[in-house]
Amino acid sequence: MAKIFPQQFAKILYELTNGLPNKDIPAAIDSFISFLAKNQSIKKLPYIISEFEKYAQKMEGKEEITVKSAHGLSENLLNEIKKNLNLQGEVKEEIDESILGGVVVTVGNKIFDASVKTQINKLKQQLI
Repeated sequence: MAKIFPQQFAKILYELTNGLPNKDIPAAIDSFISFLAKNQSIKKLPYIISEFEKYAQKMEGKEEITVKSAHGLSENLLNEIKKNLNLQGEVKEEIDESILGGVVVTVGNKIFDASVKTQINKLKQQLI
């Protein structure tokens, strides 16, 4: 059998449980764990659970959002960034003084870089 990665197992588990009545979920999870045991993948369970949570949030439109800025941002500004980028989910704020100003927003594997440092580097490349 081909190697299955935790992200793939997470998608399988999501599809298996999505839309099921609450009373049927334990049986579905038992079947899934039996499947993992048969494939000698039970050690991957903590990673699968982590990936499942990320995937479920993504499917519900609530991806993890990280906003990096040189200084702390107000709650209103963070909400405005979410609104302008049409994002839902929990915002994690990080301070990174090396970006000088502006913000870098990471959503899943997408990066929206509106930092002063990047703008300066782009200008520098155009001038060279």
